[in-house]
Amino acid sequence: MSKTDIITLGLNLYHGATACLLKNGEILGCVSEERFSRKKNEMGIPEKAIKHLLSQNNISAEDIDLVGLGGSWPTALLVASNVKRGKSLTATLINLSGEVLYRFPALNGLYNFLHQNLYQRFTFPGLKKNLEQELQNRLGVKNIEGFDHHQCHAAVVSYGFVKERQDKEWLVFTNDAAGDGFCTSINQLGKSGLKQLFGQTKNSDSPAWIYSIVTQYMGMRIIEHEYKIMGLAPYADKKGVERVYPVFRELFSLDDDLAFHSKINVHSFYRYLHKNLERHRFDGIAGAVQQLVEELLIDWVRQGIKKTGITNVALGGGIFLNVKANMLLSEIAELDNLVVCPTGGDESNAIGAAYLAYEKICKERKVDFSPKRIETIYLGNEYNDEAIKKSAEQYKFKSNVEIKKYDNIEEKVAQLLSEGEVVARFNGRMEWGARSLGNRSILANPANQRVVRKINELIKCRDFWMPFAGTIIYERAKDYLLPSKNLDPFFMATAFRTTDLAKKDLPAMLHPYDETTRPQVLKQEHNPSYYKIIKEFEKLTGIGACLNTSFNIHGEPIVCTPEDAFHTLDDSGLEYLAIGSFLISKK
Repeated sequence: MSKTDIITLGLNLYHGATACLLKNGEILGCVSEERFSRKKNEMGIPEKAIKHLLSQNNISAEDIDLVGLGGSWPTALLVASNVKRGKSLTATLINLSGEVLYRFPALNGLYNFLHQNLYQRFTFPGLKKNLEQELQNRLGVKNIEGFDHHQCHAAVVSYGFVKERQDKEWLVFTNDAAGDGFCTSINQLGKSGLKQLFGQTKNSDSPAWIYSIVTQYMGMRIIEHEYKIMGLAPYADKKGVERVYPVFRELFSLDDDLAFHSKINVHSFYRYLHKNLERHRFDGIAGAVQQLVEELLIDWVRQGIKKTGITNVALGGGIFLNVKANMLLSEIAELDNLVVCPTGGDESNAIGAAYLAYEKICKERKVDFSPKRIETIYLGNEYNDEAIKKSAEQYKFKSNVEIKKYDNIEEKVAQLLSEGEVVARFNGRMEWGARSLGNRSILANPANQRVVRKINELIKCRDFWMPFAGTIIYERAKDYLLPSKNLDPFFMATAFRTTDLAKKDLPAMLHPYDETTRPQVLKQEHNPSYYKIIKEFEKLTGIGACLNTSFNIHGEPIVCTPEDAFHTLDDSGLEYLAIGSFLISKK
């Protein structure tokens, strides 16, 4: 490495543990630990991801100028480091405090005081020292610094995805369940950089957390299945939603500094729901909490625009994984431009921390801070045909398969799709984040509604109400999507209303009830091979799109290696796998 190079490593140690390697402001790679460990939503130090990034880019630990942690509270970091005692103790304290605070809400002020002034002050220094030592021992790096959770959320969308940060002023909103004492922030981005303005909401008043608690209350996995609540919401009967909605709405208010306040502590939310939602229908509950989140976010963003006069908005943080809310935000009359972080959960904080670490080193060395915009999120590992062939020869298939190499694999895949077949695709660099964008995907004909049931029976086992997404080539986007305000539709980060032609051509990738879609709009330069598949499919069918869902067995992370792809083919009802230039077919 050149002595003038600045190399930073960003880490998220919370759920969705992730590593991001940055060189001179440009991302070399970003991968989540779950892809290697095969444990969904893995927490802790992402050692396998780190080793992969360093090896792939021929960089050693000694070359790293600064490791940035996406979060500055050592207790959370310690829990994330898989210290079982810390996890169980934290869970016990949260459950106990939730019950006490629900019964005696007047104790909220005392609880917050004790937490801020005693627990943090006397416990955190020792925990931080232990954690730093653990990171140094396991990673072999010397310089480590934690950056504020919400500044990381703001940094990734600001430095990574805003196009015109030097020419326009932007309001950057961050919002998630919890992070470093606060769950929201409002920031300004412009020529002078990124600075926090106001709008900090305490974790104890988190509006995002109520969505997660509803997920848990409905019998699903918290911080994983929230998207199922969003998918269920449109089915709810209007009267059922109206009956439930007051239970949620009376909880939250917004003050003059645009911070949210809840009338009860977040740790009491489950107890509150249990008392107030008994005998209400599940779909009404889903519809009501979705309506709450939509209305709170719309009011929040509108008030921010009114307070500052800034009409360009960027969004980061886990709540903005809610693509239906993002769609409504894009329709705010006062708003001119909207940028949404492609995958705003805590996995994105690895990128934010890498950027902030780079910014710190630039200031120390008195050099220009010049972060490179992220044009594509194909930031993971990749395998050439030689490596794929070697892996296939060594893998012991349980199924009787045929492996054939094609000079034009894209044409063959398009043909299979046009014939109603479902094809898994493994090609190029793996996507970063929660959404598959064609390289680790399962593809199908979007005009065939029966294919939804077929995919679920073969592999996905999705809840019956959940829609599938899809990919639309750029030239056909206007044919299928109703226009939205200068919104990048390239990463499946928002839902769109659809045209009559979409309802005819793409029924399998529309929500069955409200007929919206969560598309990846694909330009040729973003992924030439995947683009070619859809162009070939268009020649055969006239449809410039395909259904695209993540390539994984239900409950497992998205496939990472050829062996993962072979295992998934073997252990599911899938019949075709296009991997590199090869087509593997079950006989």
